[in-house]
Formats: sequence, structure tokens, C-alpha cells
Amino acid sequence: MTERTLLTGLLRRLLSPTAFTACFLLVLVIVMALLAPWLGTSDPTQINPASRLAPIGAEHWLGSDAFGRDIYSRVIYGARVSIIVGLGAASLSLLFGLFIGILAGYFRVFDAIIMRIMDGIMAIPSILLAISLVALTGGSLLTVLVAIVIPEVPRVVRLVRGVILSIRHEPYVEAAVTLGTRTPRIIFRHIIPNTWAPLIVQGTYIFASAILIESTLSF
Repeated sequence: MTERTLLTGLLRRLLSPTAFTACFLLVLVIVMALLAPWLGTSDPTQINPASRLAPIGAEHWLGSDAFGRDIYSRVIYGARVSIIVGLGAASLSLLFGLFIGILAGYFRVFDAIIMRIMDGIMAIPSILLAISLVALTGGSLLTVLVAIVIPEVPRVVRLVRGVILSIRHEPYVEAAVTLGTRTPRIIFRHIIPNTWAPLIVQGTYIFASAILIESTLSF
């Protein structure tokens, strides 16, 4: 299959109604978050008891909360934090998970030790671990990222390890080993490219999960 055929297939999928709608909404949220200072109707932290629980109207597009703060402004400003947390958690989880997964899947000497550690981390409920870390170290963006990334890394490790175990004995990998190809070249040329598709899917789940956990921790 040529690169042109792959590009044509990718464009066809992106232009499908479902993918186009999803991309449009995602871009819209990102643009609104970036332009929050100009799109916001008021200061999201400003308390106005006289306007508490105001209905949807010209002054408050989405109404106001119990403290009189404009909900619309709080939503678009809050989207900034959610996007940063989602992208940060997904990127770090995939990065660490890919590295550790390669060690466990390709270098079998590390497999048993790494997977037992990953099983131990997965045994701890993610939200409980996140709440504990935030309670111990205080609420900050870095703490929230660490609290979300730690439970997500084992899931990525298991995914990468499974993919590597399924392809490490493929003829093209064994041929590269037989020809004396160095291990780093085999990993970057044959192993990692085969993990992109499942990692992208897993990254979308981590992105959404990170936003939900971050919103839970805010309470």
C-alpha cells in the first residue's frame, strides 16, 4: 500500500460526518478556551450575591451559580485547565507507558518484575490514589498531573507489551535480528510504529478520563 493510498484513506475517514463533527467540536472548544479573555462575559471569579442563581439571559448566557458567578465565563476559562490536564496526562502516560512497555515486552528479563509492579499499581483505585496524593502534597496542577498519570501508566504498559509480544516473532522482526540489526534500530523501525494506532486510541481515553478525574478532585 502506497503512502498516497494511506493518505487518501485517512482523509476519507476524517471527512466522514462523525469524524468531521467530532473534530469541529474539539477545535471549537480549544478556540473558545484560548480566546476566553475576549469571549468571556465577566470575571469568572467575581462574586455577585445580587445575581445568585440567575436564569439564562442576556447578562448571564448560562445563568449564574449560588455565589452569583457567571457560569458561561467559568466554563470557557475552566476549559483551559481541563485541556492542559487532559493533554498533559495523556502525553506523559503514553510516553512513560511506551518506554516501560518496550522494556517489558521486548527485553523479557524485565518482564516479570515490571508487570508485578504494574499489577500492584493497578490494584489501587485511581481516584483514591489521586485524592491521597493531592491531600498529601497540596492542590496544584503538577500534583494533579502526577496523580492522574501514575494510575494510567500501567494500562499503557500492558497495551504496549501485548502489541510487542504479538509482533516480536514476526518474520520481518526475526529477519532484522538475523541480519544483525542493532536493537535500537529494530525498536524504532519495526516495534514502535506498530504501537501508534492502539496508543492513539488509548490516549483519547486517557484524555477524557483525566478531565473527569481533575473535575472530581476540584470538589
